[in-house]
Amino acid sequence: SQNLEAIISEMQRLVSLVNKIMEFEKFDAQHLEVLKISHSPYDIISQVSQTQEIYLAEKKQKIALSWSKNIEILLDKDLFVQLCYNLIGNFLKYAWIQTTLFITLGSKKIEFRDNGNGISRKEIPFLTEKFYQGKIEKSWNISERGIGVGLSIVKKIVDAHGWKSKITSDTGKWFCFTIYF
Repeated sequence: SQNLEAIISEMQRLVSLVNKIMEFEKFDAQHLEVLKISHSPYDIISQVSQTQEIYLAEKKQKIALSWSKNIEILLDKDLFVQLCYNLIGNFLKYAWIQTTLFITLGSKKIEFRDNGNGISRKEIPFLTEKFYQGKIEKSWNISERGIGVGLSIVKKIVDAHGWKSKITSDTGKWFCFTIYF
């Protein structure tokens, strides 16, 4: 019975891994079609955040959202939703327990900044490369960590919109991904 459970667990992990690689290859193999329509990024981020509440609660993490009122920007909603899932997922996996993700939205930029583990400044140039995982100490289950494509997908979505991005961090203190519209 334990053997069967271990085999099933490993099969699920491998299926998940293959799906993640296929998802990345979908982003990698094509020029992303971007259908830009005026949307409220706040509404999208709020909805994505709500879907992550159970995972946030597990690690006693929070999302604090602040914004300038009534901002609408031209964006592809499906791609922006994916971007939010990836950045929030990155926080859930790497920021550690009892941390907060501060999402600040302005008319010119959006900032995803946490007060978690951060990452070494020398690793920042590699974070958006395919399959790169930071060298920070991780004790979470390997199956929860992913395969290192989340930020590379975010970068592709940012580039496809014609936006700019910047990663800043300080080991043991904070991590920040900023998108400039």
